[in-house]
Amino acid sequence: MSNSALLCREESLAVGEPHFGTASTVRRWILIERDGPWGPTAVDDNRFPDDIRARIGALRKATGARVLMIRRFGGREQPGVRVMFAYTARDRVWLEELRLESIDGLFSRDLSPLRRGESVGGDPIHDLRWFVCTHGKHDPCCAKYGRPVAQALDARWPEETWETSHIGGDRFAGNVLILPLGIYYGRVEPENAVSLIAALRDGQLSLRHFRGRTAYPFDVQAAEWWVRQRHALLGLDDLTFTGHRTTDAARSLTTFRLSNGRTLEVDIEKGAGQLRQLTCRASLEHRAPRFRLVAITELDP
Repeated sequence: MSNSALLCREESLAVGEPHFGTASTVRRWILIERDGPWGPTAVDDNRFPDDIRARIGALRKATGARVLMIRRFGGREQPGVRVMFAYTARDRVWLEELRLESIDGLFSRDLSPLRRGESVGGDPIHDLRWFVCTHGKHDPCCAKYGRPVAQALDARWPEETWETSHIGGDRFAGNVLILPLGIYYGRVEPENAVSLIAALRDGQLSLRHFRGRTAYPFDVQAAEWWVRQRHALLGLDDLTFTGHRTTDAARSLTTFRLSNGRTLEVDIEKGAGQLRQLTCRASLEHRAPRFRLVAITELDP
């Protein structure tokens, strides 16, 4: 770190790094229950036999999915293995689950529909699930700040709460992925975790914690945050994405339709933060992107 006394989350706060426009862009997900400790890379660590790691890698390639390891808080073991699949596109989201006797059962199924955004035959999940990153062997901030959040949510909603391996943005811990909405929350604290999720279940966002939607690239995520912040739009259905185009290497225009029928165009400029190590264990320094609002313009009907 540029200041070795600080963890990456603490340094991110110290330099005033914005949290919005930072959610990993992912549309297909495979979440595999894996109890016990995870190695630094979780999916590829040596707790899996070589053939299982190879098969998971093949699934990842065939489906184009992000593969995560998940587990119950506190190491609560359950019989068999749960595997969840999610699709988080702009115009369609879903979440479903398989309960298998062992992970071997995963590899005998045809998962190719997932690449097309179609069901793989699991049991539909009709409400939300949330996945708190607690992957301490990847980054200590994930354990230090994520585990208390997972504990708080598990105490309120033990069936809906899961720990997950690395989802990105360690410096924004505690990080929470909410499926099937494909929403990332960051800098969640145990004292506000339950109220944040309760509000989201009622369709209300917290812009203080909203990193973005996984369906959108970073600049569109930033545009959504800015238009919501400017017009106090906290409802999930308060605006709808309608278009996006880049105007040069650093500028983009994104349009949203509001629930009252108005259309707003958001002009965003991409810049970069200071050169620094972005995670506690990073070996190189990088500049995190930053997104500046240029203008929000109402378009003629």
